[in-house]
Amino acid sequence: MMVYVVLVGIPLLDWTTTLIQETWNGDVPATYLAAAAMITDMWPAAQHGQFKDALGLIAVSVFFAMFLAALATAFYLGPVIWTVATILGRPWSYVRETVLFRRCEPVALCAKAISACLAAKSASWRRRPRALRRMARALRRVEPEILALHRTAGHLTVRSHRRRQLKRHAGLVVAALRGAEARVDRDGEAALGQLAAMVQTVSERIAVGRIGALLDEEDLDDTLRPVRDWEPFKLVVAALLIAGAAVGITFVDLPAGADTYVMGACGIFVLTLLYGRRVQQFLDLLSTLRGG
Repeated sequence: MMVYVVLVGIPLLDWTTTLIQETWNGDVPATYLAAAAMITDMWPAAQHGQFKDALGLIAVSVFFAMFLAALATAFYLGPVIWTVATILGRPWSYVRETVLFRRCEPVALCAKAISACLAAKSASWRRRPRALRRMARALRRVEPEILALHRTAGHLTVRSHRRRQLKRHAGLVVAALRGAEARVDRDGEAALGQLAAMVQTVSERIAVGRIGALLDEEDLDDTLRPVRDWEPFKLVVAALLIAGAAVGITFVDLPAGADTYVMGACGIFVLTLLYGRRVQQFLDLLSTLRGG
């Protein structure tokens, strides 16, 4: 989910930057010149008292602008929206594998986290620090999947009233898991077993669709504060940075065809900077789309 900007944004950014570059060089497309001519013809008509003709030109120019916007939406944003739905594994995705991937990924990551907890519990004194670091990384990969369940589970409509409650519950569950992980530093092996049991409960509840009761109420202390989901904010930042890089590339003298590869490299760099090791999930999804 976090890296769909690279897949679906580069063609749109390439078209936008080409338009900016052509306009900068004075090669404005004829369609835009025609729309501008309608607006400039309006002023002489208004100055000579021909308000009916002026209003007609305004109406035509507004309709023309709306038509161009609808056309751009259909030809550019339509495929983008459809591709995003596919990557996010929405029910109306045209690739069924992504739907299965998105629904199974949280459970698979929970299984890896459970395995990491048990490996840390059984590790020798010399190997335990490394095992605990692996466990921490596995748990960090589970957290965003839990926080995004209200979007990825496919249970809700866009404006469902249940969304806020599910987001709060997911934030409390992540806070509870972090508290259980912190107890490892105090209680040692006993805390590792309890942490693995909590992750197993979360995994089982996700598998059966109980995303509103990932943990029992007794596991959610009243002192817990829900963890915020920064995923949408990161996506906005990634989109802005990639768009800024794309606009900047238009003013750099590059060989023909190299700008697309440079934009792709910038996009991957930005996403790696924001998401770190989680970019590996995107690579897993790409292999699913390729059927590899």
